Amino acid sequence: MYYLFSILTKREREYLMLATNDLADKEIADRMHVSVHTVSSFRNNIREKLGTKSKLGSVIKAIKQNIITL
Repeated sequence: MYYLFSILTKREREYLMLATNDLADKEIADRMHVSVHTVSSFRNNIREKLGTKSKLGSVIKAIKQNIITL
């Protein structure tokens, strides 16, 4: 579990926390003060690192693996 937590950057974990609120990428970008392209990169990097296929899949796996908490 610790390994999965440490594999994601602080900003990627921040993205996942915002994604739990069912926000669109534009809303997440605004809250993180980054571009939509950067948010897309976070999402793609997380999916690759966690081996998931969607934003929802990433959020669920992150919660199950204690990477983020609600």
